[in-house]
Amino acid sequence: MLPDEIWFVVEKIKVGGWLLQARQLLASDNEFGDWCKKNFPGLNRHTRQNYMNLAKVFGGELFNTI
Repeated sequence: MLPDEIWFVVEKIKVGGWLLQARQLLASDNEFGDWCKKNFPGLNRHTRQNYMNLAKVFGGELFNTI
């Protein structure tokens, strides 16, 4: 079992992956922004970008084995 601190990071990476998937599906910045505000109301634009960057760097197949 992983320590709580690691699970917290893992959850950020998962959220970042969901944001990346939504970004690919929503054509305009406004549509994506509106979707984010509805589905992740506590995350501001900079935090969402940070989570997406985490997912880009640390996500992927290796990550999915955790």
